[in-house]
Amino acid sequence: MRTRQSNNPEENPFTLSGFSAHSNTHFLSPLGKILKFPSRSLERHYQNVITSNDSSATNIITELRYRLKIFLFSYYFLLAVYLLIYIIAVSLKESTSRVFGCQIGLFLGQFLANSSIYLLGFYTMALNSIRPELLQISYFLTAVMLILNNGPVQAAMFDEDSVTYMSCLPGLLVLLSTSKFILHTNFLNYFLWNTLIAVVFLISHILGNQHLATTLFEVGFFYYRVLVETKTFYTHEVVTRKKFQMTVNATEGFDDAANHGSFEPKTELEEIIDCLLETLTNAKQIIADISADDNKSRVMRIHELVNKVVGKIRSQTNIYSTDIETITKGLDEDDKLFIKQTQNEQVKTLPIKPRNKLRVRKTDEIALTYKVYDVEELIGVLKHIGKNWNFDMFFLKECTRGKPLVTVGKYSMKKFRLDEILNINEMVYVNFFQDMEQGYKTENPYHNSTHAADVLSSFLFFINQSVLSELFSEYDMLAVILAALGHDVGHPGLTNRFLIVNKDDLANMYNDYSVLEMMHCSTTFQLLKGQDANILASLDTEHYTSVRKLIIEMILATDMSKHWDLLAQFKAKALKPPNQFETVDQRIDILKMSIKAADVGHAAKSIDLHHKWSKLVIEEFFRQGDMEKSMKQPVSMYCDRETTDISKSQAGFIRMIVLPLYEALSNYLGSAQVEENCLEQLKANLASWEYEMNRNKIKTLSYNTDNSSKNSIIQKEDEIRRCGTQRIIDLTKKKIWPG
Repeated sequence: MRTRQSNNPEENPFTLSGFSAHSNTHFLSPLGKILKFPSRSLERHYQNVITSNDSSATNIITELRYRLKIFLFSYYFLLAVYLLIYIIAVSLKESTSRVFGCQIGLFLGQFLANSSIYLLGFYTMALNSIRPELLQISYFLTAVMLILNNGPVQAAMFDEDSVTYMSCLPGLLVLLSTSKFILHTNFLNYFLWNTLIAVVFLISHILGNQHLATTLFEVGFFYYRVLVETKTFYTHEVVTRKKFQMTVNATEGFDDAANHGSFEPKTELEEIIDCLLETLTNAKQIIADISADDNKSRVMRIHELVNKVVGKIRSQTNIYSTDIETITKGLDEDDKLFIKQTQNEQVKTLPIKPRNKLRVRKTDEIALTYKVYDVEELIGVLKHIGKNWNFDMFFLKECTRGKPLVTVGKYSMKKFRLDEILNINEMVYVNFFQDMEQGYKTENPYHNSTHAADVLSSFLFFINQSVLSELFSEYDMLAVILAALGHDVGHPGLTNRFLIVNKDDLANMYNDYSVLEMMHCSTTFQLLKGQDANILASLDTEHYTSVRKLIIEMILATDMSKHWDLLAQFKAKALKPPNQFETVDQRIDILKMSIKAADVGHAAKSIDLHHKWSKLVIEEFFRQGDMEKSMKQPVSMYCDRETTDISKSQAGFIRMIVLPLYEALSNYLGSAQVEENCLEQLKANLASWEYEMNRNKIKTLSYNTDNSSKNSIIQKEDEIRRCGTQRIIDLTKKKIWPG
């Protein structure tokens, strides 16, 4: 039960420093509190420090070792005094030899046992884990030895009429005073052990027929001192715990107790922080024990790095968020502005349960079933989808009379046998794909159904040419098809930023948050409500929910304002190529990265296809720029058809956005096909744009330079041409550049 916590610093000083005081009136009504850190990990750290040989918390450990020396001196001096008294008593015939023998036996046994415990407990690590308990038992046995060696007890034990003795009370008081800060880890422990000693004292002397008044006086005085010393111990423990907290704050750079709060970790992040904190404490203990300078410096570096990690975790709302200033460092003003105009808020992930493995039907197995399509002559072309990275979607658009989305969608459903496995009627998914194709605006140069079909084709290449084909289930593949084909449905040919700046209805509807991507998700599921067009109707509630969440996750991931955060998150988690998905998040992450890579996949296509796609997307940007000019608004970066350097914009887009994305994806998939067909071609396209960009720079300089400088400019142009030509020759040898 939690008690009311006082506002008086003297009454309850711990609560002011992030500590808690819990009620325990059953055991200690005079004080009524047990001092304890709210965090179990911090409490463990504290107990480790005060019961270890570590010198990292120097002010605490130095004080404890000083008190240990005082206690040991008092202990051995006390034993020497009592031994001398025993010897004098027997030499003066005031004690019998039997009593003396018993006293010496108890004395020597206790002396040897305690000396061994102190030696092993404080000067070696042999008994480090159980040292506090052994020391407390040693303390109790010492007190019992003094009580049993008392005259009345010895007289009763050996049936002697009278034995001259020195009372055990002075010795007990010395032990009581000197042991409270070293042999006991907390004041309640100290109080309970000494209460037990008082009980033994009382019972033994009553049985020894000592005068009752004397016995009650001695025991009463002893117990009074127990209460006084316990109160002193309580105050000292408060101070010691505060010193410990200050030591942690000073050496680690953060307030551990305050940040932990009053509860146990509730999230994985809190658990990670607790583990790191414990690692820091252990590392400091190791540093203190290492003698070699080189090893010590390495461990100190480890300590420094872990400490830095903890600080970064605690200072970030989202540890995967990126610093836009770091991203744009070293870029020119145009590229910086372009990046900043695309950077926006972040998106959360949703949990998806893994499903069964997908069994992919071979292309030749579906050749006969494909005759139901009105494009029978295209079977030889369509079988290259997912196999040929440079599949020409423009050609398919012409062959299908402007219906590439329907054609690729139907082919994919058959290829992966989703209609059979998931019991989806062919007419239903044909209707859906037709409705979706009509949802794309044909007047858009770039964001149209041809782009959607091309994104699905690229996505299927990543799957078929990597281990993903063995890991994705039929439900995953259904989500991939719907997300890829629907990721831009209804696109107005304008950017999110344009819609937000102009207070468009879509921006108002979605609160400026991933405006277009939200609309694409909504439109996709609105189409699924159409008559005889609900592909997901055959799924049960659990599978429908999972597929829906996957689709939403993938479409929202195509928001370029989330690009750097998603990439940083993926690179932080993706350590090696997968042979299985150990967590649901891994499945979601790779799906998001794959659709992102497919969405900008034209940048890694063959040079001819890439240039064709680039002209279309640039024209769409220019149309937005024309609108901004007509509305007397500042033109967005790279949207001004009169001033935009196309080669510069495309080189910057590939270098800053696409290349890091493909490098991360290629490293994770570990696919030679992805690396050779995608990554290497991407680098070739970048080299092409950079070559063109440098030529444009030379031309610009030549127009604005006097004749005396033109010779050096011409030489520079020749140098660039030679370098570019050599790069193209190298790529041609790799069969990446068309020769």
